[in-house]
Amino acid sequence: MMRYLSGSLLTSYADLVVVSTLLRVSGDARDWLAIRSARELRPRDLEEGSFVFVGSPSSNPWVFYFADKLNFQEREGVVGASLKFFQNLHPNPGEQEKYQGLAFTGSSGEDYATISLLPVPTGRGSVLILQGLQQEGTEAAGRFLADTSNRQKLQEALGFSGTPTQPVYFEALIRTQAVAGAPNATSIVATRVIHS
Repeated sequence: MMRYLSGSLLTSYADLVVVSTLLRVSGDARDWLAIRSARELRPRDLEEGSFVFVGSPSSNPWVFYFADKLNFQEREGVVGASLKFFQNLHPNPGEQEKYQGLAFTGSSGEDYATISLLPVPTGRGSVLILQGLQQEGTEAAGRFLADTSNRQKLQEALGFSGTPTQPVYFEALIRTQAVAGAPNATSIVATRVIHS
């Protein structure tokens, strides 16, 4: 069983929803998109271009590659035996030090996700990271970005309007209410502008 799991490409329902949502909203740019497994990516691939990583470090190790640039970092006490949470490394007034989500995928309650846009290490491209504590959070992040009014709210929360002339790198923590495994009622909890 371990040999099967270590050599298999496993995809969650949330991954499929996020990818299909991004394809739907990409319009004419769809022809330029390539969907690849995280296992097929190499560090040299990240030298130039635009990337979207779906999932947290536990499901997509490439997210860990950018963790040092993130304020909201996924944590888990004993792997598989304790709840995951986002650690807020530098809380602003009114923010919590940690945001704990669902006990497991498929349950009801609050879950959290982050949406982050960062430069690639060479500065010749960017990476969008959509990561939830559970699948509901990851799915909520993708659906959040697909909605025009949510993108407007995010832009306002980051403190800019119009179309910026340079990339605006950021991190946003969002909360969603999940009902029997389906996310809804998603809102922005906190944002950070990242200076590259």
